[in-house]
Amino acid sequence: MRSLPVARRPEASGLAPLLTAVALGLLVLALAAAAWIELRGAPPDAGRAAEVFAALGRPDPEVLDEAWPALIETLRIALLGTAMGLGFALVLAWAAARSLAPRPIHRATRLVLHLAAAMPPVLVALVLVIALGPGSLAGVIALALHSAGRLALAYADAMDAADRAPVRALQLAGAGWVLQQRLGIWPQIAPGLAARTAERLHGSLRDALLMGLVGAGGIGSIVLLHASAGALEKVAMLMIVVLALVVAMDLARAALMRLLG
Repeated sequence: MRSLPVARRPEASGLAPLLTAVALGLLVLALAAAAWIELRGAPPDAGRAAEVFAALGRPDPEVLDEAWPALIETLRIALLGTAMGLGFALVLAWAAARSLAPRPIHRATRLVLHLAAAMPPVLVALVLVIALGPGSLAGVIALALHSAGRLALAYADAMDAADRAPVRALQLAGAGWVLQQRLGIWPQIAPGLAARTAERLHGSLRDALLMGLVGAGGIGSIVLLHASAGALEKVAMLMIVVLALVVAMDLARAALMRLLG
């Protein structure tokens, strides 16, 4: 009995790691240059450092009234950005799949997606804040672009790795292209895509926590406001809130991964 051919998983492109390394390298160089310019003429102030750490040890719970609305805004930024990215990814994945799109189309699409996935969302949000003004819109758009790139590439790779035997069987039965994809490809890739989407939401939540530091809304904006005013006790309380959220996110992600198998 002749065995069915096994779909081979396409080799991962080396473009995404290269672009990510370049972007992170530029970010590190910029931060290093800024630190050198800031610190080269400033001798360490042990007394000031002691004051800062002492203040951080006295968290001020009064700031919680400001923290909860900002925390909800952070969650909204992450959810909206990921949802928009998911919508774009479901469309672009078909154009990025080697097995479904003509070579020029899938190559051009994958290049754009690699660029979107490689660019750190916080840097994109900073540019959008400059262009559009402060607010959560910049954060949502930045996360949507990044999520679209990451998810579309993951979905396209899953489509390419799927077994084509069910599709050929549906073709012989006279099924149309949409039915072939829905019955032949989707059942194979749906569990893995759900897990990748959950992971992206987790990443978006982490990115959204930083958006406010560049003026893109969320709890980061409250942290920046009080840090600029020297209210370190309030900053300490906000750090505890952020830490609790990160721990809760990690626990929820681990539980979801177990549920998805």
